[in-house]
Parts: sequence; structure tokens; C-alpha cells
Amino acid sequence: MNRWRFTAGLSLLLWLVGSLPVIAQDSLQESFQTSLQEPTTSPLDSRATVSIDGNSTAGGVVDITWSLPLSALPRGSRINIKPHWRMGVTLQTESAQENNYLSAAVDGDDETLVFNPNTTTSLPGGPRSIQEIASYVVRADVAAGSSLRITIMNLALPERASNHYSIDIEILAGDVPGSAHSIPVSVTSGPASQLTVTAESMTAPGDDVGLVVRTEDAFGNPALLQAGQTLSLDLRVNGRFSQRVEVVEPVQQIEGISFSEPGVHTVELRSAGGGVRGASNPIVVGDNLPDIDFIIVKEPVLPPRSLYTEEEAITFYEGLVDLVLPSSEPRNGTLESSAGWQTEHVTRSVAAGGNVYRLIGSGQAMNVVLAETPTDLRLVSGGDVLVEIAAGNSVYEWNANRVASLGLARGFVGANHSNQTAGQQRLVRTGVVRLPGESLEEAIFAGRTFVNAGEPIVIVDSINAGDARRVPLSDERLLQADVTAAGPLSNIELFKNGKLLTAFPATPTRSQSYRLTFASSSHPYSSSQVLPRNPREWLGFVQVRIGTLQPNAETARVRLAPSGQRFDFLGRTHGRIETIAFDLIDGSDDTVIEVMLAANHEATSWLPLDRLPAPTPSANFQFPMSEILDGNAVRIAPGAGYEDTIAIEPMAADERSRRTVSYTDRSKPRVGDYYYFRVTLSDGSMAWSSPLYVGGTATPPAFSFDSIHNLDRPQEERPQGLLQSQ
Repeated sequence: MNRWRFTAGLSLLLWLVGSLPVIAQDSLQESFQTSLQEPTTSPLDSRATVSIDGNSTAGGVVDITWSLPLSALPRGSRINIKPHWRMGVTLQTESAQENNYLSAAVDGDDETLVFNPNTTTSLPGGPRSIQEIASYVVRADVAAGSSLRITIMNLALPERASNHYSIDIEILAGDVPGSAHSIPVSVTSGPASQLTVTAESMTAPGDDVGLVVRTEDAFGNPALLQAGQTLSLDLRVNGRFSQRVEVVEPVQQIEGISFSEPGVHTVELRSAGGGVRGASNPIVVGDNLPDIDFIIVKEPVLPPRSLYTEEEAITFYEGLVDLVLPSSEPRNGTLESSAGWQTEHVTRSVAAGGNVYRLIGSGQAMNVVLAETPTDLRLVSGGDVLVEIAAGNSVYEWNANRVASLGLARGFVGANHSNQTAGQQRLVRTGVVRLPGESLEEAIFAGRTFVNAGEPIVIVDSINAGDARRVPLSDERLLQADVTAAGPLSNIELFKNGKLLTAFPATPTRSQSYRLTFASSSHPYSSSQVLPRNPREWLGFVQVRIGTLQPNAETARVRLAPSGQRFDFLGRTHGRIETIAFDLIDGSDDTVIEVMLAANHEATSWLPLDRLPAPTPSANFQFPMSEILDGNAVRIAPGAGYEDTIAIEPMAADERSRRTVSYTDRSKPRVGDYYYFRVTLSDGSMAWSSPLYVGGTATPPAFSFDSIHNLDRPQEERPQGLLQSQ
């Protein structure tokens, strides 16, 4: 079974950074995993009251009023208001008309409290980073029995439904530690507004395709239908009407759909007028095809890291994946998942090996090397490992290559959870390719995995046309990949030892269509045993003087100017490419596209000791049309020790839903050589296959300390090979 989703203050920061003490990386790692300790004494009475008014659905806005009687508070006491960091909320006191407006008063007098924002480098369940928290200082003694009232107006709720969001109120009575009080904020799914249709990615002729329709709100949460409500939908197969379907459940399986003819098929469900519709992933039908399963790895289900229970996580992903594997992060201990798997998150200092997430199934165990917590590979027990290559909106290809270059990476996995602050992100799933008669556990532990971030992509790859992931040394190595995608293919790339070996790009589509791309590295500044670099934000505009611009607002946050000759953009990258597609109308050979970047600052999601978050300078780039058409329009955007890139290129997209590529490498082989494929769609969605090895054994020999720091293998001469593409 397999499932796819397819739906239509800076100065203070710098002062704090300069004031940070020099501590050992082990100390950072320990504090990185340690939540704020709960205060021990309380000046609070238990008679707190709370009222929440407004739209409490995902993405909605509410007003919260919270009141409680106080014990005596001396002058100088502090009141901290801390929404859970996963809510992505920054409280403000400047405008009651804007979102997240905060006010506070004692006995109706707002002069008793002075707003004085505080900072913390440790969040409950969150990463170690500099975060501003809303805070009030008591300017005069408060008598016992006084009433504290805190109001948050226009609180913007998260886009993912959960019953476990919260806002913590902490009162520190002078020098005496206080206690925290939590305001529960329950966020429900919104009304049904879209459909997601999923099916088996590969199946045999005549077999049921396992069609599932999800009724969702605008943010992808399963939407509860009203009592007695039924959606009557047209089911269309390969564009032709097949039957009428009645949908009564948020996630409903539709049985009896199969295909007798081999090929690539699609199923669409839509309302009679076509206003609500959803198309399935491409369904490949043929003989002797592998089974494709999808899993969610490292989904946190325990507080304080997570705001979702395992039951909520399973409900959220129902119909999209086959298995959700939980994480106990940041607490040590083993969890028993509802599917019988065990997962264990081991938290330890780098000196003891660092953090490891472990999968245990059918008596076998496999360590997963994570990218967002430092790990010393010399001390990772258990031989071969799985490696995290993507998490949320972050891509950690360097992490995958550092482990694969040592021969340790059995397979790549991705996680939908990241330590990045909350925000809209692409769904990241790990695909598992199961051979006939092979169990899910056997396939995972054999490394037959691929990782997909964004729109649906399936990769089935091989070396020398066999099933083995490691082959003996030979004069020729035939690398093949069968790629199925739900969106237009932009490029298929083959990497050898972490370096690009060859590519199979799509051809340009229309002469007036282009794409602006941003890319920034997530690689640690120095050793692989420190935290990754922070994300980079791209704020600026694109303008022309000859012609007009028409951006595609679905690919990034953009705003078109009334003149039509300029659009503003805001993007964010972390090891991956962000794409803005646009059309240049009535341009000419003399058109020059200008891109202006504003000065900005990297995110402060965490604090690497080797390089703290840095400012990014303003820049102005000119892209002549001749350079764009030649494919050489790439510019370097400096990033304090990194060379990030910005580029403009003709839009290239292969509309075929399935493509097979192959390459014969005839260069001299070395023991430990490895290959993997990377697929990119025109909207920036990506996928990676797991490494295919040459020579050696499944368990590599011991390696030296120096090999860890030599992350980049020497540049090899480009081998002379044969390219084949279908």
C-alpha cells in the first residue's frame, strides 16, 4: 500500500551573541536537549479563568482573555508570556489592529506593568536559540488578591489542527522562582474546501488500486463533514467519467477501481461543476513491479517537543502514508508505535556519540543519523545506518554524503519534523521499495528507500540491472532510474561520491516562461560535529524596463506591482532551492532583468558555536536576456563564508509523468564509490534515491578520525560514459 498527496529585534540579538560565553560543544549539546526547568514555588492562586472568542479553526484568529487572583508580588517581579515555539507566534504591543496584540493589567490598571521584552536561549522542547519572549516587569508592589488580566487579541492560530497548543504564563516573584500556568488553545479543522486523492503508485493489471479520497480544509487537515452531509463526486478515469461516488467520511476508501492495461493512469474526483476536485498520483500498472510504501519517520509525539499525540499524528497522515513512526525526542526511552514498531531516541553528548534515533522492527534495529543534532560517527554503534537527508523545509544532502562517503549509509530517510520554527512546509515522506515477498522491515533495513519533499515523486533505481544495493568492482557500472512524478520534471541528476556525474534536464517549454531560483547551503561552517548553518531569507524585488512580468504566486510569496514591471518576493532556503516561476510578456533581446536583494539576517533557529547567525548584505544583480538564454545567468550572493546563489533560467519542464534514464560509468572504479539520483520538479519539489555502492562489504572497516573531517572527496575527472534517456 502507498499513499500520495496531490492538491490543486537585531541589535539585541547581536549584543547577546557577543556576550555568549565560550563553552564546550558537549555543553552546548546537553543544553540543546534540556528544556527549561519547571519553577518550584508559585505565587498563583488556582482560580484562573480564561475565555477564547473567535474562529478557533486552523489558520483562524481568536481573542484570549485570561485572569487570575495573585498572591503578593514585590516590585521588580516579572511576568513572561510564552506561546509554544511550535505555534510560530510573536506577540506584539504596538497595534491592536494587527495580529497577536498583547496587553496586561493588574486590577484594571495597565500602568502597574511595564512591557519589557526578554530573551531566552532555551525553549521548552525546542532548539537552543535566541528567542524574544513577551515580558512585563511589575513597577510597584502588588497586594495579595489583586487580579491579573492578560489579553491577546487577533491571535493567529497555527495551520495544523491540534488539541495541545498552549500559551505559558510564568510569574517570577522577585528573586524567587515562580511557576508556569498554561492556557490551552485547541485548534480544530476548518470546513471542507479541497480534495486529496491517493492511490497505489505501482500495481499489477486487474488489482485494486487502493483509491482513497481525503476531504480537507484549506491547510490540509482532514475536515469533519457535518452530520448528514454527503459529497457527491464524479469519478473520472484517465479523463473520462466512470461513476458517481458518495463521500461521507473525511478519509474514505473507494473500492473496485482497477486497470487491465499496462501504462500510467490517473483518477480524478470532482464536484459536478468542477469547483472542488482532486487528482491522484500517477498509477503505474504493469507486471513484476515492486510495491511502494510510504512512512513518516521521527514524528515527535511526546511533550514538550511535540504538540500532537500519536493518535493525532496518525489521523493527520491517514491516507497519505502507510506508517507513522514516532519519536520520544528529547526524552530517552523506547516508544511502542501502534503498528508494532519500536522507536528510541538516544540523547547524549557528542563525546558519547551524539544523538541517534533508532528504528526497531521484527527484532532488527537500525540507527538513523540526524542532521540537526551533532553526531560523532566514530561512536555510532550498530554498523550500517540510515541517514536523514531532509527534514521539513531543510535539505541536508551534506549529512547524507558524509555518512555515505564512509560506507556507512545503508539508505536515506526524510522527516516531516524539523527544529525550524513553525511555518508552511512541504510534506516530507520516506518511500520504501519492496521486492516481491519482501517485508517492509526487510526493505527498510536493506536500504531500498527514497526521500520525497513536496509533490509526489517515486524513484526505483538499480546498478547493473540487479536488485543488490552493492555490487563488485567492474569495468562498467550501469546506473538506471525509473522516475514517476505528479508534476512537470525539471531535472534528473546522477551523483557519484557526492559530486554531480551527469544530468538529464528537461527542455524549455515556452519562450516567455522563466524561473528565478535561490539556493543556500545548510552545511556546518566547520566540522560535521556541530550544528548546521541557519536558514537564509531572501527579501527583494524583480523588475524590468522592457516588457511586463507575471509571476506565479503559487510557488512563492510574491506581490505584483501595479505597473506590471516589478514584483516583490520573500523566500527562505536551507540547503534547498526556492523557485519563483514567472512569465516575461513582450520582452525583447534587449531586456535586462534586475534583481534587488535587501539586507537581511539569517534565522536564529539554533546557535552553532563555530559560526553564529550572520547578516546577509544587500545586492543588485543584472541578468541580460542573452545570458539567461545561454543558461549562464548565475550570481553569487555572499553569506559570511558561504557562496549562496541566485539564478534566472528558461522554464524547463517535462510533462511526461514517467521517465527512465540510464548512464554507463566506464571510469576506473574504487572500493567505496557510491551513486544516487536526485530529481527536481519545476515547482522545486525534490526526491533522492539511496546510495548504490561499488565494492567493499556491507559492514565497512574501521576508519580514522581524520576521515570524518575530510567531508568532500577529491574531485574526480569526469568519466567517459554513455548517456541514454527514454
